[in-house]
Amino acid sequence: MSTMIYNERFASHPNDFAHYDTNRIRDEFLIENIFEQDKIKLTYAGYDRFITGGAMPIGQELVLETIDPLKANYFCDRREVGILNVGGAGTIIVDGEIFS
Repeated sequence: MSTMIYNERFASHPNDFAHYDTNRIRDEFLIENIFEQDKIKLTYAGYDRFITGGAMPIGQELVLETIDPLKANYFCDRREVGILNVGGAGTIIVDGEIFS
């Protein structure tokens, strides 16, 4: 069972956006339910190829793998990642180096 879930969102033309109602704006821009137990959930946006996501490792280690829109062998090929921990104590392992 995969621990990676992602969806894609595409940029809106300003002329189209002018006609969006509140529900359409929420559908196009609001990212809900970012955290799911033992999953990495990502939203890839056509705006500057920005990725927003969350990970909630509870019962297993989670591995950040590449996704199809990146067209890369690794998630961090040609991109940087920032990590904020909003939960309890945790560790990140990058190329064998442990960060608490």
